Amino acid sequence: MKATDNFFFKKRSWSKLKDEILMSYLTPYLTKISYTRCPITIADCFAGKGIFDDGQLGSPLYIAQAIKDFTKQSASKVDVQGVFVEKKYFRELQENLCSFKECKLIESDYENWAAKFVKESRDQRWNLLLYVDPYGVKHLPFHHFKEICSLDLNSIEILLNFNSFGFLREGCRLLNLRDFECNDDSDVYEQDEANSVPRMNAIANGSYWQMILADYSSGMISMNEAERIFSEAYINEMKNLFHYVVNIPIKVKKSHLPKYRLVFGTNSEDGLLLVADKMSRTWKGFVERERKGQQVLFDEIDFPDANSIGLAKPEEVIWDLLSTPHDLKVLLVKLIEKYGICYSESKLKEYCKKMEKDGEIIVTRDPNRTPTGKVSSSWEYKKYKIIIKRGQSCQKSLL
Repeated sequence: MKATDNFFFKKRSWSKLKDEILMSYLTPYLTKISYTRCPITIADCFAGKGIFDDGQLGSPLYIAQAIKDFTKQSASKVDVQGVFVEKKYFRELQENLCSFKECKLIESDYENWAAKFVKESRDQRWNLLLYVDPYGVKHLPFHHFKEICSLDLNSIEILLNFNSFGFLREGCRLLNLRDFECNDDSDVYEQDEANSVPRMNAIANGSYWQMILADYSSGMISMNEAERIFSEAYINEMKNLFHYVVNIPIKVKKSHLPKYRLVFGTNSEDGLLLVADKMSRTWKGFVERERKGQQVLFDEIDFPDANSIGLAKPEEVIWDLLSTPHDLKVLLVKLIEKYGICYSESKLKEYCKKMEKDGEIIVTRDPNRTPTGKVSSSWEYKKYKIIIKRGQSCQKSLL
């Protein structure tokens, strides 16, 4: 029996987390993107059954419900459609989504659908959100992302669940190198004889992973370092397709090794700010609920923080970025690119507020007064033009 046959038996902790992150973004995404007046498509590229065998809902049901609620409540007349791609469990998916009208079910694997989608979508002005959550990595040749991103759509965003650990472990097997240690084979790794070195090159969009694994096998770098270096290289490939890419590690505490990498790509500053804020709040809220319920879930999964991803404290990074004055929105974007979802937008603003209070940064606002005539202290970049530069006391306080 393949590991995928057991996947839907019970919804695992990371599946719950991924779905909550997706859910937190769907409604604000639809609200934001509907202002373009262009049709919206949310594509679940590996839809699965829709409902797990233990009765818990999967991503197709959350997407379908979000679209249904938005269509019912919104005054916008924009066409919104959910596209659900599934071959193996198509009949089960069809049954579980039968009550939703705004759904298009496609009995196909992702690769064939992606090729057909590209052909059919030329000269279209859609807004497209791709949710790509496969088991393993074997169905993710990078050229499909390239081809979809080359379309002249109105907007394209992607939320990708990438099994970086599974990729490297399969790479070790194919190259006959020292294996990655793993304490949880059933959930992070599926050996597949259909894989080959050329196919792995196609998934990674290059052969750079082979040198990384050679360094790991020779003992030059650790397993954790290999995973980090590979993920950074893969993210750089994604940055050739999107202006902004957030890389979110879902880590296993006992090894501090990412089980998966959630990758969000967008060409919109607003999209980046929105998804990072929603994801950060959702993740932390999920942690608190599980811990209060005394469940074992987050004995397994760790929340990314500045220390765990090897970055300096936000105050230090803000100081470094302010070698030249920055617009607040631009500064926040750069901080999110560095920290991913470690901090919500409001938390990053709190760091800036404290630095302003301590004289470490100087903030100018235009207009500089509120409608009632008071001196403005606002951090709302949608209402004020906010410019930040270095103060005089920051350098000493950070040393």
